[in-house]
Amino acid sequence: MRICICVNGRAHEGGVTSYINSVCDGLRAENHQVDVVSLFGISKYRETKNTFVEKSDKILSGSPWKTLLVYALSKIIIGLRIFLYYPLKKWDIIFAQDTSVVNASRVARFLFKIPIILVVHGSVPLALIHQGKIQKGDPVWRLMVNEEKRAYQRVGAIIANSTYTANCISSICPEIKDINIVRNLVNEKIFYPDPKAKNDERKKLKISPDVFVILFVGRLTELKGVVYLFTAFKKIAADQRIILVYVGDGPEKSKLEDYIGKNELNNQVKILGNIPYADVGRTYNIADVLVVPSITLGGVQEPLGIVALEGMAVGIPVIAFGVGGLKEIIEDGYNGILIPEKDTDKLAQSILEIKKNPALAQKLIENGKKEIEENYTTKIVAQKLINIFQKILSK
Repeated sequence: MRICICVNGRAHEGGVTSYINSVCDGLRAENHQVDVVSLFGISKYRETKNTFVEKSDKILSGSPWKTLLVYALSKIIIGLRIFLYYPLKKWDIIFAQDTSVVNASRVARFLFKIPIILVVHGSVPLALIHQGKIQKGDPVWRLMVNEEKRAYQRVGAIIANSTYTANCISSICPEIKDINIVRNLVNEKIFYPDPKAKNDERKKLKISPDVFVILFVGRLTELKGVVYLFTAFKKIAADQRIILVYVGDGPEKSKLEDYIGKNELNNQVKILGNIPYADVGRTYNIADVLVVPSITLGGVQEPLGIVALEGMAVGIPVIAFGVGGLKEIIEDGYNGILIPEKDTDKLAQSILEIKKNPALAQKLIENGKKEIEENYTTKIVAQKLINIFQKILSK
């Protein structure tokens, strides 16, 4: 099968990039041809452009009409790329990673009769709200919501990454009944327990072997709850052998740096910034516990939480706030710990419980790895996607 994975939007290190690149490996392992088409051209994997993303975010922040213009231009570029590349590639399927791709590829879909399958990672209008580019209720927001509805109605099939996401789609388009749920996957070539990487990365970061490391991986945004993790950490920071490491960048970074300075915790909190997808698995290995403190913001919750899956695959106990799709992949006390969102006292207690109870930590690690092996490998998820693709093609 010849598959075009097409993506519009911010080319940053994050969950969508991890998903695309892992899916590429899974599909190719099953002998399918896969191309990734984006604003920047055609490539083997999704390429990140973090500097470009940072500059564009600054330009578009607080400017809904500029955002709409850029959105319209990006759709034109995506549509042209599909139109121009198709005669060379002859794809059987376009696997769209966002709703704008669906609407951008109308001409190609009509001319070339290519089925389009949409995977929904989250809502584009809500993402733009959280990026500070549009506001709920303004004219641009209404236009974007209508764009999203049209995309749902135009595709051959819809895949949601969680039941939570499927319910969000149904709330926007109640007439859509057939939504496939295929949760995210973990690339086992990148995310696996690696004692050597643990030692090497700790040496590089000047972290002693006997220090207990709390890890956060993700965009430093309000939705990701970065401040709540810091607040919980302050409650246990009297123990100098515990440190907190943030991997990622985003608008909450400056606020976080201010908190670190005011609380005189520079020696116990590290912000590493963005780490390339191919290298981030090594960084996971430094951790003794992974915390995913995503919260509800503007009625929106974490659609799934691929970071939690990556932590399980590496062999780290995972603690998360019980929101959105995280409640679907973590069973409290079995393969992770779920706590009420924003409950920093409980979060601090749970971190200390992992530190003081090696038997509990080992239980969570073993069950987490088992969960990944049974449900979230590239082979398992790729086969689920292939089954959906073949079903659509057979029609």
